Amino acid sequence: MAEENEQVYGVDIYLHKIRGWVTSRGFTPHGLAKAASFGPGTFADMYTPKWNPRVSTLRELEDFMLRYDIRVSRGKK
Repeated sequence: MAEENEQVYGVDIYLHKIRGWVTSRGFTPHGLAKAASFGPGTFADMYTPKWNPRVSTLRELEDFMLRYDIRVSRGKK
């Protein structure tokens, strides 16, 4: 019953954006962690509501996402 009244915040939308990016690029949570030089458990819960990354993690991930997309657009992975 409490789920019906859950609020959606900007951070929820941002995390949803990240999940969509990860899925569209074909990464698994473990594969993403490895590719982005994070510990193997960093993204283990990323598809659950309990995933609560640090701001510093999000900053580093955002940098990785940008660099990855630039490499892919240039034909490199």
